[in-house]
Amino acid sequence: TYVRPLLKYNTTVWSPSLVGPITALEGVQRNFTKRLIGFDGLSYAERLTKSNLQSLEHRRLMSDLIACFNIVHGYSALCFNDFFSFSHNPFSRGHPLRLAIPLSKTNTDKHFFSNRVVIPWNSLPADLVTTTCPKSFKNQLGKINLSKFLIFPTK
Repeated sequence: TYVRPLLKYNTTVWSPSLVGPITALEGVQRNFTKRLIGFDGLSYAERLTKSNLQSLEHRRLMSDLIACFNIVHGYSALCFNDFFSFSHNPFSRGHPLRLAIPLSKTNTDKHFFSNRVVIPWNSLPADLVTTTCPKSFKNQLGKINLSKFLIFPTK
């Protein structure tokens, strides 16, 4: 109630990309769940499942995808063209709202929001990204397995 909002605040701007900071942030939730009564002998993944929580890394990815949805569909004050461009590759499979993968010259660029969200966004099903309701998108996104995009998948 008190700590997780601080750890999640504005993650589309500051989301870590290196293993060390990701592990350190996850350690906060890992230590908390270990202290719950009856959870001490369980693995972190089991503690998350039993307490109906997601890893912080997973929550950051979902926040990125929700922000991307809002920008793509014009529900955000941010301008689409400042962050993304649509992929016009006729040979690519997937949904009609596929984003072009921008060229990155530095690691800073590579891990910037508009670059790190493109591959997960492009992998989402067409019916999910073409929905027009943000609440529906968020609810359906929670049912998608995003573990292949996580450094430390818990399931």
